[in-house]
Amino acid sequence: MKILYFATSNSWKFNLMKRFFDKGEIDLKQYDIDMPESRSEEGEEIAKEKAEFAFSKLRKPLFVLDGSFQIRALNNFPKSYVKFTDRYIGAEGILKLMEGKKDRYWEFLNILCYKDSEFENLFTGTQRGQIVQKLTHSKKGQIRDFDRVLVPEGYNKTFAEFTKKEIKEYDDKVWPEVVVKFIDWYKHK
Repeated sequence: MKILYFATSNSWKFNLMKRFFDKGEIDLKQYDIDMPESRSEEGEEIAKEKAEFAFSKLRKPLFVLDGSFQIRALNNFPKSYVKFTDRYIGAEGILKLMEGKKDRYWEFLNILCYKDSEFENLFTGTQRGQIVQKLTHSKKGQIRDFDRVLVPEGYNKTFAEFTKKEIKEYDDKVWPEVVVKFIDWYKHK
């Protein structure tokens, strides 16, 4: 069985990925490391920087996972500044920025970067949806504050309104786009 490391200090992300890897021939281990935050706006560039940094420390095959949140009507703001936007602007700030905007489309790019001594490879998956016009509930975001205003494609309620079961079902539906592609590539590289 191949051993592979997921470089992250985020146990939620690790446990999410572990669900997919437990089904295969890959033994996924967490490499708990804090990585420097890039100043880049581009998710792919940040994922590459993080993978390079983690690999320079561990020197074993690994991957990192990064995200880029893009709101089309706001010229794809906030891009890689997901944590910053969530912390300082939040759901209500997003709604304020969206006042008067007809286009409510958002994307969240999930970017996985694999790195070893020979290869570096990127895999991307996309979550899509719409931003609500206004808050109609008082539920808290399960992961981020702005989960209160994001309705994923194919649903009629925000992430904050999802039950734990619905979140798991959603994760099982959207994450394979990036993870399964990567696992298939990794097994055959």
